[in-house]
Amino acid sequence: MKSLYPLKSIIFAMAFAVLVSVNMAFAQLNTNLVASNADLNQCGPITLTVLVSGGSGNYTYGWSATPSSGAIIEDVPSITVTPSTVTNFRCIVFDLNTGLASLAQVSVVPDLTGEFDIFVPNIITPNGDGFNDLWEVRDADVGFGPINAFRYELSIVDRNGRSVFSRSQSLTTGAIGFLGGDIFWDGRRNGSLVPDGTYFYSLRLINCSLNRNIQGTISVLGSSSSIASDELVSIHPNPSRSFVEISIQHNDRLDGDIQKSQFVPYEVVIHDKSGNALHTETVQGRGHTIDLSRFSPGMYYLVGEYNGEPFQKRLIIED
Repeated sequence: MKSLYPLKSIIFAMAFAVLVSVNMAFAQLNTNLVASNADLNQCGPITLTVLVSGGSGNYTYGWSATPSSGAIIEDVPSITVTPSTVTNFRCIVFDLNTGLASLAQVSVVPDLTGEFDIFVPNIITPNGDGFNDLWEVRDADVGFGPINAFRYELSIVDRNGRSVFSRSQSLTTGAIGFLGGDIFWDGRRNGSLVPDGTYFYSLRLINCSLNRNIQGTISVLGSSSSIASDELVSIHPNPSRSFVEISIQHNDRLDGDIQKSQFVPYEVVIHDKSGNALHTETVQGRGHTIDLSRFSPGMYYLVGEYNGEPFQKRLIIED
């Protein structure tokens, strides 16, 4: 085995100049560079083979790469490479009997490896207002960049474990895999919006070094009128200006041994209408006041869960 030496590089450069100037040679010596195991989801070393036709059969091979590759490049018709970035490999074939030459090249993508670059939202408001109508997996910057996966498997179920949505997909081409926004759910089951409530997702992401299952909850808000008629929690005043009082109602609705005289602390989260969590607060008593002076006027969602029972409320803040 031997690497390219400066002398060989000079010879290849001179031959390439001849190749460009003698156009008729291309018609008589034909080359094609093929890559095996080069699909995006076929992990591991990639074999490059140059196929030659129209010559005498007595050849020499000159390989090069841009950017430079750490592969050992020999005077052989086939090499194995593991590029760390998108790399253009070239091979100049010389026919030693006829003096003809031909160039072939191919672009090779690297394996997708390492941690997944994702942001997974926990709320969706599919009310058709153009804000947060889709539950979308984004990149870590909440954008549409690469998430470093070539396969995903998504399953969403309701609180009773019944399937609401499922989808899986694999990519074989390209260099960067799935992008933020490629994995999404529109809040529908069989074409119809699901009722407001809490749903559970299981998202498996796969690349060449990781196979990980990510689980969490999705709060669906504003798809139906149920959010406005929820009797578990009441908020007052609503609309509000500077504060809102939140209180638990009808404890006899709850399962288990919780008595009306008992209280279990719980957390509430205020989201804007795009689904961004703006504020989290622990409620320590049946009646609790939340300061709203930090929020701009507009529509918000107050989301929480008390003793295993979720609730969602629209919250209007006025000037």
